[in-house]
Amino acid sequence: MAEISAAVVGGGFALAAAGYTAATGFTSRHESMLAQQVAELNRNISNFEAAHKRKKVTKHNWQQFLIIRTE
Repeated sequence: MAEISAAVVGGGFALAAAGYTAATGFTSRHESMLAQQVAELNRNISNFEAAHKRKKVTKHNWQQFLIIRTE
């Protein structure tokens, strides 16, 4: 009977460990994707601001950008 109890408890720990590993892997991938998206957004903002300095952006688009940026 003790062997069955030990097997059940051991199986429970193994299942919990597998769940934890899967969850932390998801979190790691999520954080990595978020960092990539933030970096891309910052590049796009820099490119848009540089285009504005070169007078390649319409006044309307620049005003829309400023509104969105303040939000």
